[in-house]
Amino acid sequence: MKVSHFCIKGALYSISCVAYEPENKKAEFSIVCLHGFGGDKESSAINLLAHRITDNGGAVVAFDFASHGESETSDEMLTVENCVNDTKTVYAYAKNRYEKADFFATSFGAYILVNLLKSVDFKGVKAVLRSPAVKMENTFLDPICNLTSAELKRKGNVECGFERTMKLGYSFWEDLKKHSVFDAEFDNDTLMIYGDRDDVVSPVDMEVFAAKRSNIKAKVIKGADHRFKGKGQLKEAIESAAEFLLL
Repeated sequence: MKVSHFCIKGALYSISCVAYEPENKKAEFSIVCLHGFGGDKESSAINLLAHRITDNGGAVVAFDFASHGESETSDEMLTVENCVNDTKTVYAYAKNRYEKADFFATSFGAYILVNLLKSVDFKGVKAVLRSPAVKMENTFLDPICNLTSAELKRKGNVECGFERTMKLGYSFWEDLKKHSVFDAEFDNDTLMIYGDRDDVVSPVDMEVFAAKRSNIKAKVIKGADHRFKGKGQLKEAIESAAEFLLL
């Protein structure tokens, strides 16, 4: 497959992107990918999906949220509104270049995607939510910060994250809480993939989130944690995502 790195001009800053395309022909469709908290646009999950999609004539476009990956923005630019707007911008690019675009989103990225889908009409667009942070405000407190909201308020900004750490604090938590998605409504045909031993997002919360919505089909991978680190688990998750997106 052909890989290209580029930037798209956003409303406030440049958005660092990568596109995976078939080697010798024009892509007929595309999948826009949203990475998780502290991750980046070139995650192993996105790379696996890219191979599967490009083998079937499509493209994958992924991007870094503010203060993630190759983004040069300050930590203060990481807000729900900015992430949603960046997703809109990259989606518009993909729709214009490839005509059709669907979504694949992981954890925090899935939380951002639901915030987008609940407020904008993307009729006919499919979505895959992998290990979605359906209560991101809780996930941020624990396990990301391992603090209560009161402790976070007292401490101010703290170092948090996974592959890349950021200094975030109480105001970010308030932003997450303000944009809670647990009760959000959206109509898109959706596949939700998660492990029954997720150690970051409550499997019970994800189960309830899916059960409340007739547009969501749930795929539970037995024994899998948040990152699907067990043998063959990530491959199974991506295969399920690809089959759904390629229908």
